[in-house]
Amino acid sequence: MKIIKERYNLESKLTAHISNGVDIFRYKRNDKIERRYITLLATRLSYIKGVDIFLEIAKKLFDKDNSLEFLIVGEGPLKRMVQDAQKKLPIKLIASYPYEKIQEIYNQSRVLLIISRTEGVPNVIYEGFTCVTPIVSSNVSGISNIITHNENGLLYDISKYHNAVDLVLDLINNNERCTRLGKNARLLIEKQYSWDAITERVYEFYKNF
Repeated sequence: MKIIKERYNLESKLTAHISNGVDIFRYKRNDKIERRYITLLATRLSYIKGVDIFLEIAKKLFDKDNSLEFLIVGEGPLKRMVQDAQKKLPIKLIASYPYEKIQEIYNQSRVLLIISRTEGVPNVIYEGFTCVTPIVSSNVSGISNIITHNENGLLYDISKYHNAVDLVLDLINNNERCTRLGKNARLLIEKQYSWDAITERVYEFYKNF
């Protein structure tokens, strides 16, 4: 917003940042689906999305708890790296998933692990929160604008990504914490990021002109 205001010499009252919205009736927790996986939903399997880091973290997690299972959704240049890792780790790879059914992925996930080296605020956070799925994420770019550490999710420094191992283990072994973070995440979406809330924000902005 600062760059846009300066570049186009705009008055503050003429600008507003309005986030993406989420359909809270479509995305929701489904207790009939077993939550099995530590999940990377990357869409594009690339260096920027931290696929190599995910695989390293998965190995460390599996060394500590060999009952864990992993799910990667995406296609891209690091697919072969994932396939090589599958020879040693219980990783399920899905190249693509129908978007109209993507909430099933969130409901299959014990934890969503975001290990992006750089990001905006990915839709996976909004959608995962709405499905009451705990998220452990690298603290890059705008992610901390929606994830508050230990309130609705967990954050770690991408330069110290090994810390994510302990965060994930603590989360999956602490039902009370898992439940608290998930409920707070869903509540945040309902209050600030549902389409009703976003529509109201747009309406209030234009109403002033």
